Amino acid sequence: LLLLCTDSAQAFVQFLRAGKGVSVSVSTSPSFIGGGNINKNKLPPTPTCTQLNAIEVPSLDALDDNHEKEASRLAKSITGWLDDEWIPQEVHVQMAESAKKSYITARNNGETEIMNVMTLVVDDLVANWREYDKDAFVNAWDIGNYVSDYLHQRI
Repeated sequence: LLLLCTDSAQAFVQFLRAGKGVSVSVSTSPSFIGGGNINKNKLPPTPTCTQLNAIEVPSLDALDDNHEKEASRLAKSITGWLDDEWIPQEVHVQMAESAKKSYITARNNGETEIMNVMTLVVDDLVANWREYDKDAFVNAWDIGNYVSDYLHQRI
C-alpha cells in the first residue's frame, strides 16, 4: 500500500500501470492527520491523496533458457539442503529429481510465475508420495516452499 499526496500521483499511477505484471488499484480521498472527536466543518482544506495498491509478480524469464541446466541446479540445491538439514539419504535425491522434472515441465509449457512452478512441484510430489513417505523427514510443501525461496533468490 502506497499513499501518494502529490500533484504527480496520477503520473506515477500511469507509469506503474504501464509495467508488465503489475496490478494497480487507485482510490482518491481527502486526507488529514488527527484523532479523537473531529469536527469536520472546522478542518482546514486538505490535499487529495491517491492510495495505491500494487502487486508485482516476479518472472522467471530472467533465468537461463536452458531449463535442464536450471532444473539440475535446483535439484542439487534441494538435495544439499535436505542432506545438510537431516542426513544424506537417497530419498532426498529422488524428491529433488521430481522437483527437477516438474520445473522442466512447467518452463517448457511456458510457465513464468514462481507460484505456479511451486504448485506443480508440490502436486507431483504429492501424487507420488508413497515413494518418499517412508524415509522423508519433510513433506511435499516443505520442498515446494524451498523451491519458491530458491527461485526468488535466483531471479
